[in-house]
Amino acid sequence: MERIPVPVAPGELVDKLTILEIKSERSQDSARRANVARELNALQDVWTVHGKGAEDPG
Repeated sequence: MERIPVPVAPGELVDKLTILEIKSERSQDSARRANVARELNALQDVWTVHGKGAEDPG
């Protein structure tokens, strides 16, 4: 998958992280859960790299 950098406000990133955490907890489908986990991990890395990792996004 090609990655496209898109600037977002920190609050939007927190919202997306929260939504993905909920989806990962509730999903019954293993393939969907794997996709959610991949996206969640990538966005958590962004959160950490940009100095927000000390705060709890969830």
